[in-house]
Amino acid sequence: MAGYASDMSYYPLSSKNNAASTFRIVEAFHIWRSDPSRRIVVSGYGEVPGIMAKALAAMGVSESKIIVENQSYSSFESIKNIAEIINGEQFILVTSAGHMPRCMGISHKLGMDPIPAPTDYQAGQDPFKANFAPTVEHLRFSEMALHEYIGILWYRLRGHL
Repeated sequence: MAGYASDMSYYPLSSKNNAASTFRIVEAFHIWRSDPSRRIVVSGYGEVPGIMAKALAAMGVSESKIIVENQSYSSFESIKNIAEIINGEQFILVTSAGHMPRCMGISHKLGMDPIPAPTDYQAGQDPFKANFAPTVEHLRFSEMALHEYIGILWYRLRGHL
């Protein structure tokens, strides 16, 4: 699990993670709660995974069950570094639904076969119930989709997918 957070000292812990990170934290907690013997690997760069780990600990996850990997600048580096930590073990990959195809592709390229646990869905299942009228929110969704499509293309060009 990776994401974005900012350690502004004047923010409460609940405000330090962005929305996508919060969805990922809650989903990881939900999965962990079903089997507290599991470990949770929080990946990213710098202080971000540590902030996410603090949120998990505040929710009740034992700090001994949280592994912080803070040397990953990208999704590829994150999955590669997680591979070294889990050493071939089966794992559950928690990330935003829109980011899952790229992460699963990277995992498969590295010889891993995670169980996907997507969260932070941005669209419903039924396209007939969708609102296609242009809105500011739809512009944000378009930006997120474009980011992922460009990321997939870039990773294919670099041989990561």
